[in-house]
Parts: sequence; structure tokens; C-alpha cells
Amino acid sequence: MTRPPFPLLDALPSPIAVVDEGGQVIAVNAAWRTHADQHQLPLEQEAVGRAYLDLWSDDQAFAGEMVHRVRQGFADVLAGRLEEFKLEYPRIIQDERYWHLLRLARFDESATPSVLAVHADISERKRAEAYSAIQHTVLNLVVAGMPLSTTLEHLARLIETEAQDATCVIRIYDPEEETLRIVAAPSLPEGYAQAVEVLPLSDWANVRARTADKGYEGGMVDLATDPGAAAYREQALEHGLRTCWSTPVNSQRGTLVGSLALYYRQTVRASEADRQLVGLAAPLAGIAIERHRAARRILENEQRYRSVFTLHPDAVFTLNRRGHFQSANPACEQLVGAAAVELKNTSFLPLLSEEYRRESVDRFRRAVAGIPQRFQTAIAHRSGRRVDVDVTLVPLMIDDGVAGVYAVAKDVTEQLQAESRLATSGRQLRQSQKMEAIGRLAGGIAHDFNNLLTAIRGYTDLLLADPSIHGAPRDDLEEIVKATSRAATLTRQLLTFSRQQVIQTKRLDLDAVVEDCKNMLARLVGAEIDLQMLPSSEPAWVEADPTQMEQVIINLVVNAHDAMPQGGRLTLETRVLDLGPGTLELLTPLPPGRWVALTVADTGRGMDKEVQSHIFEPFFTTKPPGQGTGLGLSTVYGIVEQSGGHIGFHSAVDHGTTFTIYLPARSAGLAGVDGAAEKGRVAVGSETILLVEDEESVRQMIQKILASSGYTILEARHGSDALLISREHQGHIDLLLTDVVMPELNGPQLAEALSTPRPEMRVMFMSGYTRNEVDRRGLANSGIAFLHKPFTVSELTLLVREVLDRPAPVGR
Repeated sequence: MTRPPFPLLDALPSPIAVVDEGGQVIAVNAAWRTHADQHQLPLEQEAVGRAYLDLWSDDQAFAGEMVHRVRQGFADVLAGRLEEFKLEYPRIIQDERYWHLLRLARFDESATPSVLAVHADISERKRAEAYSAIQHTVLNLVVAGMPLSTTLEHLARLIETEAQDATCVIRIYDPEEETLRIVAAPSLPEGYAQAVEVLPLSDWANVRARTADKGYEGGMVDLATDPGAAAYREQALEHGLRTCWSTPVNSQRGTLVGSLALYYRQTVRASEADRQLVGLAAPLAGIAIERHRAARRILENEQRYRSVFTLHPDAVFTLNRRGHFQSANPACEQLVGAAAVELKNTSFLPLLSEEYRRESVDRFRRAVAGIPQRFQTAIAHRSGRRVDVDVTLVPLMIDDGVAGVYAVAKDVTEQLQAESRLATSGRQLRQSQKMEAIGRLAGGIAHDFNNLLTAIRGYTDLLLADPSIHGAPRDDLEEIVKATSRAATLTRQLLTFSRQQVIQTKRLDLDAVVEDCKNMLARLVGAEIDLQMLPSSEPAWVEADPTQMEQVIINLVVNAHDAMPQGGRLTLETRVLDLGPGTLELLTPLPPGRWVALTVADTGRGMDKEVQSHIFEPFFTTKPPGQGTGLGLSTVYGIVEQSGGHIGFHSAVDHGTTFTIYLPARSAGLAGVDGAAEKGRVAVGSETILLVEDEESVRQMIQKILASSGYTILEARHGSDALLISREHQGHIDLLLTDVVMPELNGPQLAEALSTPRPEMRVMFMSGYTRNEVDRRGLANSGIAFLHKPFTVSELTLLVREVLDRPAPVGR
């Protein structure tokens, strides 16, 4: 037979037959010839020349009504009443169910009026649609809070609809009894269901382990032969059941919550389609079981007749399809500031903040369309207060349709505010870490610099003590002393900024400190600035280092002076504050209690936001190069923090700047005794001193000073060297004079090591380092003599004399 040439049809992938107006097949395309066996189509030689409908006379898929529909479809297409006729039908091929689509369309390329009969395999699409429908239906049942048995029974029936000749059984796991109990088995014969209603978990696990090679995850059991089925074999065979395939049902955390089994009436392996189906259904069953158990736990912990809806801590409400309230729990009433009866049948739109209204409405529409939504929005409380909420919208299913939306709204206002505060704290922490790193660098520089200054000042003092030096050389030496003092002041600023300076605190009246600085401040600011002093109405006692407090005042006044080049008003005010929670708006947050506040306010040019963000950073300055070190405010910050206080400020461009120092208030103190060394006086003696200093120039200078004062000096470069000298020295050692920070063995460790062999030896520490190292070793407030570098000849010899004159230590 000659095949009509239809090359275009041969290029199409689906099997196609050309049928003439008499109903006979006149040609088939290449796909028909290639895939005839795969689609169970008649071979070309069997099809061409025969009536198309006769080809399916033995095919159950085209029995009865379907044949009539196809015949009518041919007639309608040929007559032009239909452009295309479509018919979906199932077919069983090699024990697997497939879905095919028959499409009939007029074919004008043939010599006579003809119809194209196109056969397409749509099995994957039909499965995907079915699986999606199962998932959608079950999740809606879960969300709607249907009883677990109802939800799982529904799931089991859907599985049986899709599975090939299978009976579905879903069991739930009881962790207390270690059993699996049937909760859904819509088609399982009653007699057999009773026999296997409860299975020990161990039996089920053993079967799965023994049959691991018979299924995807084991669990494929021949009920007629498997030893594990012996207990219920008779009932199974009696009801025509031959094979069972079981798989675990796990929670979202991966824990066992049940099992899902398919029973077959033949000895078969689970088909690929059934495996895919169970792979979808088992997680759905796990969600249903887990949600049911969670709800049951909540109900068991609440009163018997209270509903989860009523007691939910978050706002829970339902909306109909138009967005009108149908119900609202007490938390919802509190969230919006209105009773449920007031909300009933009113729209939710007026509650939404304008900025989020469009998005929220769009989200609601998606939920009504069947797509769950979660988003953040803002609503307006009846009081006008804005409330940020996290909202979840779930379609509310009734009679297989979306009747509205089930909503949960969680107030996240405080959470968002906390996150904002956390972000701010993070920025502050990073700033603090940066300041700490720079502080460590500053402290290290100050330490090394102090050692150099100690040597310079010491040798200079020795030269000045020589009466033969006079005239210009003496003047030069005096200038060196002045320069050394200025350098020492700079190192103190560095150490103060880095909060590592050794301070000498005393109880003092801050008003008195300000008053003592009055004359000097007047000279600093000049006549063009109006200086106003406003003392406190009561004594302003604080615990602080008086020298540091003077430095704070001077630094702030100098900054204020520089901010008013054309003159202005500068005010220094001292106040005593009694703070309770929220009693006063401050420039920086303070805990309740008594505080002394020192305010320095100017009417100068002020600072913009960018400058304000850097003012406490060391070496930051707005002055031209060479006109400022940038250490003024960073030094103030370090002193205040080191003194246990706080500093705040307010500034605006062209509206001046106000700084306020807050220090904890103390009870009245006693006047301090000036313990400074008498200038120029050198104390002498004849005792033996063990001098330990790792900086050679400093050690040599101290040795020269003390030796010239009459003392016998034993020099050691470091701690280990000092131990060796002590062991070899047979005579008395009256004083250990040691640096605090040294390699290998530091000063306190050396003193401890020598306390046993030489208990009568006195100890004196010196350091160009810092409070950090001194405090860490417990020396700052221990009463042990301490000399901070750089020091003068007079300060060194007087303190050495003072320590030697003390009673010898006992039992140290």
C-alpha cells in the first residue's frame, strides 16, 4: 500500500493517524510507527486501511460511552462544528496506569476531508495535578484544624484513588507504648484490620530491616511467605491480601510519628508511580500527625472548655472573602483596641497603616486565591499608636472551597525596636573596640616614651645639681626640663585617653576645683568671652583625681574658646542631681541615684552630625595641621570613664555646644594632704638597694642618682638576673626597687620570689606603664610604694627614703 506523503506529520513527536471522512485510517506518522508498542497502538500494517474505531474494539479504554463520544467528535470536527475534540482516558500498560490524551482536528492537507487523531501521553501531568490536589486538600484540612482521623482518612482515600489497585493504611506511633496503631484504613477488610490494629514497633522495624533489598527503603513483605507475617497471615490470605509495602512517616524534625502502608492483592513490587505517591503522602501525614499532637498538648494544658483560638497569645482572627472580620480572639481585641463584637462584619482595611495598605491587600487576595502568605505590616491601634505585626494568612477551606482567610498577627513592635537598639549597640561596640585598640597602642607608646623621659629628666636634674654649671648652659638645661615636663603631660594625656593612667583619687568638692581654676580660665578665654560660673547650691562631693578634674575643665574650656573666635558666652555650672526613673531628660542615660553634673556650655559655632560622630576619637581635630593634637576630648572621655562617670553633649551648627560631665555623688570628705615631693630636695642614705630595670639608660640613670645619694646599688637587668644577684650577695638588702613590667619575670613576681629568703626587705615599684598592668597585679590600692615614670631626682630620692624609713615587713 502506498503511504500518502505527509512529511510535516513525521516531524511531530506524538503518534498521529490520518482518518478520512469514512472513518478509515489512511496514514500514520513516524512517531506512530516508532512508538506503537510503547503506547499499545496497532502497528502500521494493522491500522492503515481499517476503520479507526475498530482499532480499539478490544481496548477497555474505549468501551461503551467513550466510543460514542469519539464517533461524535469525528462528526463534529468534519462538519466544522468543533475546531478540536479532546478526550483524556486512562490505560494500563505493563501493570502501570498511564493517562493519554486523544485530540481530533480537521486535516486539510489530505486529498479528501480528513481528521488528525493525535495520541499524547499526559501521565506526568495528570500525576502532578493529582499530587498537587492531594497536597492542597490535606494541608487545608490541617490548617482548618480537622480531627486527625478525618484528615488521614481523607489522605488514605486520595492515595487509593491514585495508586494502582492498592489499599492504604496509615498508622500513628505511640512512643510510650512503643506501638503503631491504625488511625486510617478506609478500604482494609474489617477482619484483617482487627488483627493488625496494633503492631509492636520492634516487629515493624525488624520487617523493614529484613526486607531492605525488596523496596526503596525496605518494608516489602509477601504476606504468604514472610516469617514476620505469620501472626496475621491467615486473616490476610482470607481477605485476598498478598503483599504489603510499608514506609515510615516522620516529623519535620526527622523523628518517627507513624507509618504508611500499601496492601496489594497480588504478589507485586510497588510501582514507580506508587513510590512517588507515597513519597508525597508520607510527609503530609507527618505534618498532620505533628500538628495534631501539638494542638493536643496545648489543649491538655489549658482548661477543658477553652479553645486554642481564644487563648492564643497572638492575635488570631478570620476574615471572609471580602475582608470583613468574622471572629477575633482576645489578643486581637487587645492588638487593635476594639472588642470582637465591634469588629464583626467590619473591613480590616481601616486598621492598616497607609504605607502598607496596598501590599497587605495584595497579600490578602493571594490568600483568598489559595496561597498562604506571611509578611510584616503595620496597623493603627484605636489609640492612634502604631503597631508593627508579623502576619500569617492561610486560606480557610469550607466544603472544598476558600471561604475566607485564617490569620495570625504577632506584635513585633518591641522586637523591631530591640533589633534597632541591637544594631545601635553593635555600632557602639565597634566604636568601643576601635577606641580600645587605639588605647592599647597609646599606652604602649606612652610606656616607651616615659622610659626615655625618665632618663632625660634624671640626667638633666643631675647636671642642674652641679653648681659649676651656670649661665647659658643652665638656661638650656632648664629648657630641657620644661620640654620634658610638656612631653610627660602628653604621655599622661595618652594614658588618660587609654584609661591606663595610675590615678590618685580623693574625696573632693567639684565646685572647689572649678573655683581654683577660675583665674587660669579667665586668662585662657580672654576678655572677648563672657565667663559665667554657676556653683551648686550644695557641696558637690565626688571621688576623683583633682589634677585630672582640672585637666577635664581646662580641655573643655579651651575647646569652647576655640569655637567662639568672635567672642561669646561661656558658662560653667555645677549641680547635684537626685535621679529617679525618668525624672530628668539627660544628655546621656544614667541609672537612678545621686550624681554631680558639671556643664560647660558655649554659644559658639557648634558641630554638624559628621563631626559629632568623631569628637571622642583620639587625634581627630577640625583645626589646621599644627594647631591641635586631637587629644583634648578623647582625654576628657578617658578621665570621665576612668572615674566611673559619664559624658554627654548636645550641639547644633551656629547654636553652640554643651558638654555635661556626670560623676557619682559622694558624702562629704576630708581635705587631702599634699604629698608631693619638696621641689629640689634630695634625700640621702647608706642602705643597700637591689635595682631591677630592663631599660639600660633608665637603670644607669637611677644607679647614678642613688649612688650619688650614698646608697650601695646592686644592678640587675631583669627578674632572673635579680634572683641570681640576691643569692650571690651575702650581705643585707634593704630595698628592692623594681620595674613592674619586665620580660620573663615581672616586678610583683620577683618581689614574691624574694620574700622568703629576704622577708625583712622592703619593696618599691616603678613603671612608665600603666594602670592596666598595675591594677591587674593588685598593686594600685595595696599600700605598696609606687613611683610613676617619668620622675625627678627629688621624687625618686624622697620616696626611697620614705620607704626605707618604714618598719620592716613581718611575715610577708
